[in-house]
Amino acid sequence: MNELEAAQMLHSINKAPFEQNAVKFLLQQNQQITSAINSLYGISQELPKARIRNYDIATAVDVLTTGTYGRLPQAIQKTYITQEPLTNDEISDTLTRLDDVIRMRLLRDEVIPPSMKGYRVGDGRAVFRVDNEFEVALTLVGRSSERRWHIVSLEILVKSSKEGGFGGMFRPNVLCSP
Repeated sequence: MNELEAAQMLHSINKAPFEQNAVKFLLQQNQQITSAINSLYGISQELPKARIRNYDIATAVDVLTTGTYGRLPQAIQKTYITQEPLTNDEISDTLTRLDDVIRMRLLRDEVIPPSMKGYRVGDGRAVFRVDNEFEVALTLVGRSSERRWHIVSLEILVKSSKEGGFGGMFRPNVLCSP
């Protein structure tokens, strides 16, 4: 090995750590740039959800000046806002009409078991009583085309017997036999 080769070798050995440090620095820069890109993408996806809605100035002016909101659609007003309470005559007329609807439905559409034929209709209800079993009051709820029966009240009339809950239907020795 001559002096020239030794000098070149020494020069290349001195460059190796510098080159390694440069590669390491560039890899770190690449990682940071990739991280920044991913963060910016995440922010761009979440940012539209964080918008604040514009203030409704027209509604605020209506409410503050008149005390009411005059732009409420009529459909919402009719459905959810009660106008005035019904009078006793209106309630009575409504219950009478409902009684008529219940009578027609029971006579025309429903199959009533023989033990429940002794029903009575009044106050917007049909009351069925089966002695020693139950008494139930039903009413119709919904629009005329899709009215369904709803239970208003239910009274259980079954009573326990002196011999126990089975009313003497079973002999004790049969129930307790080994």
